[in-house]
Amino acid sequence: MVEMGLVALISPFWTREQYRKRIVMDEADRTMLEASMQSERSVVVLVPHFSLMEMITAMPLILDYERPAGVIYRPLGMRWIERWVKRTRERFGLKLLSRKEGFLEAQAILRQGGAVAVLFDQNAGARGLLTTFCGRLASTTELPGLLAEKFQSDVFYLYTQRLGFMRAKMVCEPLIGAKDAASITYESNRWLEHKLRTSTSLSGNWLWMHSRWRTQDEPRQRLRIQSKKDRLVETLAFLGQKSLERKTRFWIRMPNWLGDVVMAIPLIRALEKSRPDAEITLLARAHFIPLLKALQIGHKHLPLPQKGWRYYWRLLKYRNLYPETYVTLPNSLRSDFEAFFIGAPQRFGIERARKRPFLTHTWRLTQKHQTERWVALFQHFGLLERPDLSPLESSYDNNNGPIGCICGTENFPAKRWPVEHWRTIIQASKKQFVLFGTQRDVDICNAVAHGLKNVENRAGQTDLVSFAAQLKSCSLVITNDTGGMHLANALGVPIVALFGPTDVTRTGPIFSAPKMILKSSTRSMADIEPKEVFKHITGLL
Repeated sequence: MVEMGLVALISPFWTREQYRKRIVMDEADRTMLEASMQSERSVVVLVPHFSLMEMITAMPLILDYERPAGVIYRPLGMRWIERWVKRTRERFGLKLLSRKEGFLEAQAILRQGGAVAVLFDQNAGARGLLTTFCGRLASTTELPGLLAEKFQSDVFYLYTQRLGFMRAKMVCEPLIGAKDAASITYESNRWLEHKLRTSTSLSGNWLWMHSRWRTQDEPRQRLRIQSKKDRLVETLAFLGQKSLERKTRFWIRMPNWLGDVVMAIPLIRALEKSRPDAEITLLARAHFIPLLKALQIGHKHLPLPQKGWRYYWRLLKYRNLYPETYVTLPNSLRSDFEAFFIGAPQRFGIERARKRPFLTHTWRLTQKHQTERWVALFQHFGLLERPDLSPLESSYDNNNGPIGCICGTENFPAKRWPVEHWRTIIQASKKQFVLFGTQRDVDICNAVAHGLKNVENRAGQTDLVSFAAQLKSCSLVITNDTGGMHLANALGVPIVALFGPTDVTRTGPIFSAPKMILKSSTRSMADIEPKEVFKHITGLL
């Protein structure tokens, strides 16, 4: 980088002899390029930004040709620097053609059988074609291909190989086979990819700061692919690929409770469709990861460290994975600082009453249901796909299975239906019942099952993966407002959900599986009558 800047400053003071000492070219390459430039056909030259490429303006010193030649460049903002650049780089006869107003002059040169060079590997911005470069979305100029197709020009690559301090070798290679604008555009990108991947010298001397890939990083459009000239289908066909490579690194910080984790699943599935180039990594509490893998949600999964004084020290290793966009679903200062600590340049989240200074961009809360809040958050940052609320299991038909009962709640005892109501339901039915719960729910499940023959008590005996498998074996699940309710609903199992002090409109089940929600008018779980529950059990079965 420093050397390229020095060449721009010093080379205008070199004599012709000094310039010739610093540039060499193989005789075969010189002969090939001269023959083409002396023929009746015009020439389009593709120039990549390798180190010392500024020396290409001195090509008339080492080539023998008489026809006009120019190079299209991006003019500089400051007038006195612009005058300096044009005066010093045009002194050997190569004409600089502005990208803003030099296209007509470029066409005139090609019409006369001359040569026009184009710097083809820059970020073309919103006007460029959306293609891929090194497997990632990139904005690509179509100008060289359009010029070559219109004037039926010969097309060459011309680039510099650095030999030493301010010394370079000019290398010329023909572009073979591609004739139309599209194939020239795609083939030139593939040629440069090959050079960068196979040559340590060239990849180390390419101007990476052009940021070819910064075409889809606008925060308000980040969660979708946005382009006026989308050529991804054509690019994949040219490369012989069926789908985009997932190389854009999106991270989602998952919620801390099972129910919220399940309610976030539709968002992750929608994001996978909206950004087919994104690799989605889920950062979650360790005991959720086997379940997320079993449900095939997300592409990679990383556990949060165990809490303690070394928590952030253990989290530090994730910085080396370089997440690009980090969406945090919990609304906590801790999760915000995790995002900041991991080092993602874009960090998104919901802003409620308090500010979230460790996030780079936020959306102000308006929606009420938890999933709808996250939908609005993702849409604020560009998501176009509407989340699919169909169950994760495509079909469900298990009427002969037992009835599952989730009698406890992990974090809120007031959400529990009374023990005597559970026992009334079980005693009134001839069906077999299975009780589920965590280790903390063992006592209430033991009280429900005591003395009843048609009950199997599995409280505290399952991890999340086996819990999900056993839920799927049930014909129906009766449940309090808890994480298991959301998991059963997501798996397509019919549920009767019992709500007391909690708000159905904020935490109710969201998937389109059969469900019946019973809400206490007094906010007391005891007021939900067993006969009302039994009626709906019969209806769903």
